[in-house]
Amino acid sequence: MSHERRGGRSTLVTRPLVRLGEWSYAFYLLHATLIYAVRAAVGKLDPSWGNLLWHVPILLTSLLAAAAGHHLVEKPVERRLRSAWDRRRAARASTEVTATATPTA
Repeated sequence: MSHERRGGRSTLVTRPLVRLGEWSYAFYLLHATLIYAVRAAVGKLDPSWGNLLWHVPILLTSLLAAAAGHHLVEKPVERRLRSAWDRRRAARASTEVTATATPTA
């Protein structure tokens, strides 16, 4: 039986991991662009262990960009789409109620 089913809390539902999960799509979209931008600015580096020092700032910048993209683009667009969808469903439901309430001869 799993830890969660026994009433425990999984480490996967901690606030930082949930936040990373929320940012993951924006990270997916942005990280390669940042890598290519750094590579274009710096040039191609020969493979070496010293290049790992480039990965930490790129990772942190990608995470910050993903957080910004999530909060400034993804969430507002999602809210707008959900609002439009809810209005559409409400209009459709009221049309159906009106259509069923109107007697036909």
